[in-house]
Amino acid sequence: MRGRPGFTLVEALIGLALSLFVISSGAAFFGLAQRSFSRLKEREEAGQAAAAALDRMRIDLLHAGRGLAEAPAAGPAEAVRADPGELTTASAAPSPETVTYFVDNARVLRRRVNGGAAQPVLEGVRAAAWTYDRDACLARVRLEVGVEGAHPYETTVLVKNAVLARGR
Repeated sequence: MRGRPGFTLVEALIGLALSLFVISSGAAFFGLAQRSFSRLKEREEAGQAAAAALDRMRIDLLHAGRGLAEAPAAGPAEAVRADPGELTTASAAPSPETVTYFVDNARVLRRRVNGGAAQPVLEGVRAAAWTYDRDACLARVRLEVGVEGAHPYETTVLVKNAVLARGR
């Protein structure tokens, strides 16, 4: 029997077992890599969305107070109002505009202009905090998204129109 070419049953089973081990190890590694990539992609997309939301808020804060010094019933102190539940900016030029940011019960950051419908700005908000220092005319905004491993996103804006209105 030793003269016949081929593998014995034991050799074939050992080869099959080794092949099965290598293939299953490769599949497990691929699944782990795919899950890691998905988490990384989700974290990056959440970060980009938070950065875009902060940029939109920064633009509204930069416009806050524009034209309020000339408006008879308004003053620079009304340019920004930061309450625990909402952040409101106001400007009078070129046309009166009040922008309010708030987080709804579905954890969506929303932007409402002049009391109209609130548009979604950022979904999956874990926490949002804003403060306004009237003396320094500094607005601080901090957003945390509900994605594992994502760090908080913050910005500080000098409300220049409020500063300029003080100088008049």
